[in-house]
Amino acid sequence: MAEVSRFRVGLAMIACPNSSKKKDKTMNVLKPLEAMRGEPSRGPAVNLRRRVVAEALGTALLLATVVGSGIMGERLSGGNVAIALLANSPATGAGLVALILALGPMSGAHFNPALTLADASQGGLPWSEVPLYIAAQLFGAFVGV
Repeated sequence: MAEVSRFRVGLAMIACPNSSKKKDKTMNVLKPLEAMRGEPSRGPAVNLRRRVVAEALGTALLLATVVGSGIMGERLSGGNVAIALLANSPATGAGLVALILALGPMSGAHFNPALTLADASQGGLPWSEVPLYIAAQLFGAFVGV
């Protein structure tokens, strides 16, 4: 029976079959992706201070992106709310994806106290780090807006 390895991507679990007995060329494609599992690196290279700073920076940049894309959509739409929302959504989504890809491997890319609490409740983040993450997110929110 093939082994199944599970890894976290955000708050979801993904099962990936391992083929340890034979070489499977399709699994070799996934090797580079395994390095970007979406889990924060807990090694000595990424200490708590860097993770907290990454959360503050990511939250600030996310809120600046949301506000900036809203202003951009409003100015480009000429008063049409539907066009403003249509312009705002992809810009905000693209900014969020870029921030998650850039800062996710370092801090988990929560950028939101609700996600931090959910991750801690599932065992992904130690409860001792939750107050620091939330403080960093609140600070980043004020700086970003």
